[in-house]
Amino acid sequence: MSSPTPPPSWYSLATALVTVVAVAIAIIPIYCPPTADPWYLPILVAGPCVATITFLDLRLYTFMCLATVTSTWMGLGVGMLIHFIFDVASGGKYNRLWAALLLCPYTFLSSLGMPAAKSKLGRFTLSALVSAFSYVPVGFYAADAYTEAWVTGLAVTFGAVVPWVVLLIFKTLGLIPSPGLPMTKRLPFAAADFFDLLTGYFICARDHNNAIQAQADDFNEVCHAAAKQKIPARLSAVFWNMAGELFSLKDCLLTQELEPGIIAYVWKPLAADFSVLRSEVGIVLRKTARGVPEEADRDLNGRIASCEQLMVDVISDVSRKAVEGSISPLSSTAVVQFYSAVGSILYIAGLTEKYRLAAVAQKEEEERERQEKRDKILSPRAFFDLPSSIWKGIVAWIKKPFFYDIKEKSDILRRFIFPLRFSLTLFAIAFSMIVWGMHSENVRLHGFWAVIPVYVSFLPTAGASLLKGTRRICGTLLGGIAAVICILANPGNKAAFFCEMILVVFLGRLSQFDCRVGYAGYVFSLTWFIVGFGSILVSETQEAMLYNALWRFVFQTCGVLITSFSSCFIFPEFAADKLDRASARMLGAVSDKLVSTLDSFYHQAKALVGNDGCSDDDEAPPPPMSDDREEFGVEGFQSMAERASLLDDAKMETIVFGKILLVHDVTRRVLENQKLFNQVLRDGLVLYSSLVMSAKHLHDPLASQTLSPLLGSIRELSKAIKTSADRIVSCLYDSGSTPGMLEHLPDDVHVKLQECAYNFGAFREEWIEDVMTGGNRLQGMRGTNAVRLYHTVYALAMFAERWNTLESRLHNRNAPVELVDAQPQQQQQQQPEPAQRALMVLRSRSNIVQQ
Repeated sequence: MSSPTPPPSWYSLATALVTVVAVAIAIIPIYCPPTADPWYLPILVAGPCVATITFLDLRLYTFMCLATVTSTWMGLGVGMLIHFIFDVASGGKYNRLWAALLLCPYTFLSSLGMPAAKSKLGRFTLSALVSAFSYVPVGFYAADAYTEAWVTGLAVTFGAVVPWVVLLIFKTLGLIPSPGLPMTKRLPFAAADFFDLLTGYFICARDHNNAIQAQADDFNEVCHAAAKQKIPARLSAVFWNMAGELFSLKDCLLTQELEPGIIAYVWKPLAADFSVLRSEVGIVLRKTARGVPEEADRDLNGRIASCEQLMVDVISDVSRKAVEGSISPLSSTAVVQFYSAVGSILYIAGLTEKYRLAAVAQKEEEERERQEKRDKILSPRAFFDLPSSIWKGIVAWIKKPFFYDIKEKSDILRRFIFPLRFSLTLFAIAFSMIVWGMHSENVRLHGFWAVIPVYVSFLPTAGASLLKGTRRICGTLLGGIAAVICILANPGNKAAFFCEMILVVFLGRLSQFDCRVGYAGYVFSLTWFIVGFGSILVSETQEAMLYNALWRFVFQTCGVLITSFSSCFIFPEFAADKLDRASARMLGAVSDKLVSTLDSFYHQAKALVGNDGCSDDDEAPPPPMSDDREEFGVEGFQSMAERASLLDDAKMETIVFGKILLVHDVTRRVLENQKLFNQVLRDGLVLYSSLVMSAKHLHDPLASQTLSPLLGSIRELSKAIKTSADRIVSCLYDSGSTPGMLEHLPDDVHVKLQECAYNFGAFREEWIEDVMTGGNRLQGMRGTNAVRLYHTVYALAMFAERWNTLESRLHNRNAPVELVDAQPQQQQQQQPEPAQRALMVLRSRSNIVQQ
């Protein structure tokens, strides 16, 4: 169940109103031309078309305005240069076809700046404009290429600058509303809301499953949005751990209903103190989100210690009553589930305090940096240092690699696919219109409008074209129909068209804030201007106006249809393939990080134990373990955000192209198990964090001796994860060329993973059994060390089981019967006393926050 669609916000309404103001001002040169013979009026339509792309972030729009103006003049300049070269070389007999042919390689080069190519060319230009506008002075001019190119450039510049001036005035007057909280404030607010809901429904979570899932989806969206932005390291290092723990608490509460005995004997004595703790955590998070973390000190560490002591007392009391027989025995599974959830609450509370302290430090640092920047700006040398700063920026840009964010070598070749498709489509449409225009005056005058849809509707994947492209086709059709209706209703009436323009721009801009419409709202307004407004600017009869409007409408619509068809069927790139590769990269990253950490943990523990019989390999010890939790967490949630952005497009491709076998079975299974991929990633983050923290305490002799029986399984798990990940990653990258190859992989790694998960679970049961029977295995070990080691064993078992489940689903196979039967038998043999087991689980989750 998802949250209902919210009504338009004041920010979206204000954006639409400011856009209307900017477009109305951009239309002034059209209504009041500066010369007596305004032959250029149809060209000036480019101004208000550009002004419709207005948004209220002045800083961001400033960069957008500079990029638009620069890109337009670059494209027009290249076009005029090519026109001049061919004009001189041909002795004044200019040929549009040969000039357009020369533009083909240039179009491909400029297309390398498209966002899909991820090159440094896209850092300062809008490659679509650079590519498209170069065709104006080459092939799409009526009489004088240079004059018309200059008029086009001035119109676009005016249309880009007017919104900037309007925004500056509104900003100065304080009329620009806030777009909302920055991400560093949205995160704690979202975490507080999610935590409040989970703890509020603590004993009846399954009865409110829809509400919890909806809140989890909202929190997940915030996390995905945060992963796309740069969050200060000290804040993100804490928050990603908090986010993982919140999802873990959600999963724990929804596992099963709490037993009545748990509520009566265990929860009620704790409810008052934990309710206060819940309230204090919410206060700290929300005050921190409001920017006053220094005022949010609620002594959470003291309250956590108080709750822990109360937990110990309750456990002792429950244990005593169970021995006396005064209460009925509680289910071991239910007790562990309950205390795991309570331990998560304590852990989140500890992380909340850490986040507050990090926010205090970050606020002080930002204030210091602002003061230093202010002093630098007010310095007498600030003006003289400006050229040097610009030169340093240019040198730094030159030194950057051409492509950024390269995941693997094959990525380099894939970066050329979208620019190639875009440039070929643009060239094919432009060249066709130029050839046709040599034989038709109407095509020569209106043919460029078939080129415009290429840079507003060409999308990177087939799935995006099927979804978003279809919406843009609808926007084109609706805009054209609306323009024709306006011409029929008010032929040549510019005042009526001005009023209609206000309505069209407002509705088109406002509709863009609805995710179901999106960019199609801009296409609607753009088509209305091209078809309607451009047709009434020359004094003609109603029939002539309608005739011109229909020509523009036909070219605009055909351009959109051809662009969408090309994106889907000519050298198509599938979002499903991108999803496969993104999933493979995620599994590879989790594997690399955990394998190296498991190996380091194994060799460190082995050296302290002095037991050479743990493994028979003679490999050299890996480098010391590094703490990359912040980087790992950011990369993990970035992977979630990337894969989430591909899901809808991949689903559409599966529906449409799956019937003709262009989407293979392994891709379907990757698509169906994306939730499990995210769970594997989160469990990997938990295990990595646990290993890093436990490794610091292995010098306790009893701690390393306790883990000695598990060292062999840890080593085997590392090898199994490495082998499994290598095979899965290789198969996901090659699934398109070798369908079905995952099903033919051997079962040895699958069996080894199950054995490791079983060994970790059995060891955990033995450990608890030793504690409850008064054994001396943990006697003398520092309490924190015992807590961390138990948490590590628990995380090892959970991750091994989750990875094994994912591998089984991707391979489309079931577990061997002997292992399925073995685990229930083992669980029946070892049933530790619930209260003692709960104490171990509680400690494994709560005391960890003290470090």
